[in-house]
Amino acid sequence: MKIRRFYGSNIRIALREVVEEFGEDAAILSNKKVAGGVEVIAALDYDESLTPAAMQSSMEATESASKSKSESFEQMALAPGSESAETGHSEPKDIGGENRPSLSSLLNGKHTNPTQVDKSTIQSLRAETQIEAEPAQSAEQISSPFYNEQTSPGKLEWSLDPSLQAMKEELGLMRVMMSEQLKGIAWNRFAEKDPMSAMVMRRLSALGLTNEVVNSLLPYVNTKLDSECAWQQVLAVMAKSLPVANNELIENGGIYAFMGPTGVGKTTTIAKLAARFVIKHGADSVALITTDNYRISAYEQLATFGRLLKLPCAKINEQTPLENLLKKFADKKLILIDTAGMSSEDPQLMGQFEEIVASRKPIRKLLLMSAACQEAVLLQSMALFSRFSPDAVVITKLDEAVSLGEVISVILKHLVPVLYTTDGQRIPEDIRVARSHHLVSKAVWLANKYTRSTDEWNLAQNVQQVKAG
Repeated sequence: MKIRRFYGSNIRIALREVVEEFGEDAAILSNKKVAGGVEVIAALDYDESLTPAAMQSSMEATESASKSKSESFEQMALAPGSESAETGHSEPKDIGGENRPSLSSLLNGKHTNPTQVDKSTIQSLRAETQIEAEPAQSAEQISSPFYNEQTSPGKLEWSLDPSLQAMKEELGLMRVMMSEQLKGIAWNRFAEKDPMSAMVMRRLSALGLTNEVVNSLLPYVNTKLDSECAWQQVLAVMAKSLPVANNELIENGGIYAFMGPTGVGKTTTIAKLAARFVIKHGADSVALITTDNYRISAYEQLATFGRLLKLPCAKINEQTPLENLLKKFADKKLILIDTAGMSSEDPQLMGQFEEIVASRKPIRKLLLMSAACQEAVLLQSMALFSRFSPDAVVITKLDEAVSLGEVISVILKHLVPVLYTTDGQRIPEDIRVARSHHLVSKAVWLANKYTRSTDEWNLAQNVQQVKAG
């Protein structure tokens, strides 16, 4: 059986295309209005046993209707079609609603409609540019298990037809195959034209960098060098572009508030920095403060670190606001403020930082970002906390990451300097001052350890966009 869609500016033109393609023995499966005209689905050698009862209709045809082509055509456009007689002298037989109109009867008007319309109605219909047949809903159709009362007859879907399902699956398979072939062709053309850039793009993509970052580094590819030297030069450019904080918190001290989503490692990072500062300056030079009044045992966790390090620990509440605690710990060289991790939908998020932002003391805000998170999560975190203007970023959980390209891409996009990186749970060992070359080297090491496939088609498309711009 052959099934095909035909389109025309009106149903008459569409049906003539069906006749030219399939002949007069084709069966009309469905018709509906689409943008710019009418869509008709027709089949050749159609098996009536596959037709749902909801799509069957019975009409009586008369011999006299063959002489009134234009009027019968417009009547057909307003009512369901009927199967015409095989010859011009025989009467059609009713076989229980299973008769189907032939294309010749639809085009030449060899059928009648039980509900007649007057000539004025026909004249008004001739001014319409789009006509759609609307089959009536019989009692047999409504009782059919395939009938959907919420679907208009002109928009019935043949999703239950095995032939249409097979055709749909075959078209989907062909689309995938053609897409894969186009990917290979596009990338091969680019690689042949500029093999050095193709090599660098492939390796940068393997780091997990976004296409935006990859394209920004592409102009720095030196085609006069050998491949390894060109690769190292691009890595050096990326390391130089990666912003890092120049000052060392342990040396300078100050007041620092740690922000970030839940589970990013804020409390553990505070404990590491506090322990290192105590080792160098003594326990009487550090104080711990928490604003987390929402989680159970949140204060107890920070207080436990305080007891182990013999540090004072306080909690902000209505009785003891932040300004009072800062005055209380005015003699401390380093004050670390822990905050609660919340989602962007939590209305308490803004209120938690109101005191920090409004404080008269110079409080530096550090945003913690986990290297183990996906790019979308990192971007959401940056967008959420950027309203508080973070001064620097602390990249945590390098030991759990399989790629650093995502977090590096976010840093390069927002240009917030990196102050520290953490790579473990040990206190105070697993924290270090951020170095751009160390982050890039770590990214390359992870890419070599965890091989990932590259979307060469996507890279080729981005290259064309960059060159066009």
